[in-house]
Amino acid sequence: MPTLAPPEVQLDGVFIAPEVPFAPYSIIDHRGTSALLTPIHREHVAADRPDLLYIHLNAKYAEERTTQRYHDVDKFFVGDLLIVTELGRIPETTSDNFVRKHEEATKEEKHRFWTIRKYSLVKRTVSHNVRAYMTKAKPRKPQRILYATDFTIPIKVPARFYNPPNDLPLETFYSATVFTPQVHPGYLLRTIGKGAPKYHVVRITAPVPVKNIHQPVLLKIDTLDGDRADLLEVSTNPFGTLDVTNSRAIKALLLSGQLALSAALATN
Repeated sequence: MPTLAPPEVQLDGVFIAPEVPFAPYSIIDHRGTSALLTPIHREHVAADRPDLLYIHLNAKYAEERTTQRYHDVDKFFVGDLLIVTELGRIPETTSDNFVRKHEEATKEEKHRFWTIRKYSLVKRTVSHNVRAYMTKAKPRKPQRILYATDFTIPIKVPARFYNPPNDLPLETFYSATVFTPQVHPGYLLRTIGKGAPKYHVVRITAPVPVKNIHQPVLLKIDTLDGDRADLLEVSTNPFGTLDVTNSRAIKALLLSGQLALSAALATN
């Protein structure tokens, strides 16, 4: 049985071009100790390969080529891009678990055959010191979201940031570290010519882009530094007792406007 990398080992990801055939896959869902992936290039499922629309990542079987370790699935994020170089059959599966019909290709529950054996993780896009405002995603629901000046869509807040004992205050500004998904499944339909083959692939994989719109994800959160905290206090309390110069007042108004514009764009 492979040994998992210890929790303190980070999996940042550096893409090393493999010497064997590969396919780029993106994580679309976490399933406890495993994750579900779908191909970036939808043509992988064209013609006779509907079985490749969804594959699994399980820590027990998947070796990361750059570290030669078996990393815990908790180290991965929805939106991570993996260069898959080897697939294997999930233990105790039978030929009945193999998806042969395109009509079954988009049913995730049918895909219980392929699991990743070897892969490389493409280096992540991470933004640091992002000014963000935390609020509830929906009224009377525990889920949180962040609005930030650098993003036009809401930032997803994982449950560990709002479940006890790490329940962060709402309606508060923070300094955030944010992960941005590299690419979106189904965007790169480039190599199939016009006509019946291309139409067939688009039709079979149409639900993928609609169902799996990847949001930026919060990785780390902290209080704002003193300077930015002062600017926000000025912008939200312009008639307060702070001694404010014209330049700081203008900076505060610009920051407030950026956050308001970000929130407006994200909710549309």
